[in-house]
Amino acid sequence: RSAQYWLTGSFSGSNWSDVRIALMALVILLTLCRCLEKELDLLLLGQDVAAQSGMNVRAIQLVLILVSAFAVSVVVAVSGLVGFVGLIIPHIMRRAVDTSHRWLVLSSTLAGGCFLTLADAVARTAFSPQEMPISWAMKFTVVLYCMMAMITEISMNTTIRRRMVLTCFLDRKSVV
Repeated sequence: RSAQYWLTGSFSGSNWSDVRIALMALVILLTLCRCLEKELDLLLLGQDVAAQSGMNVRAIQLVLILVSAFAVSVVVAVSGLVGFVGLIIPHIMRRAVDTSHRWLVLSSTLAGGCFLTLADAVARTAFSPQEMPISWAMKFTVVLYCMMAMITEISMNTTIRRRMVLTCFLDRKSVV
């Protein structure tokens, strides 16, 4: 496979043996995540809280780093650098579903698969008969998501500031 394949990512060179390898890795990863869901939920509260509850934070972090490295290596081996789906989809699903890892891992897996399928369809048909790299379609989506997140954050901060100013104004009025 060429260097461009690895850098831009594509499913065009994939075959059923690649699917079999990815499926085996997916089963292993989902099983490990299912076993570690309570520890992942505790880590959301912070390392100090997790350590105070009796969890060996360093050991869990080491396991999570090894699992993540394994997942990334399988994805890159099968399809090149299409890792944006692993960065954005869990954040979207955390807002849409729940912060509990019991549902987050499964919903992120399903949504990531659907997103990759859609991105692949767009990449293959947008500039037909030429095939656009799948990472370009994904990068466009990531940029849109980040822009929407920034706009939402800015508008939320503006709303909060307006409420704070209004509250301070009303408090001053009631004092006088």
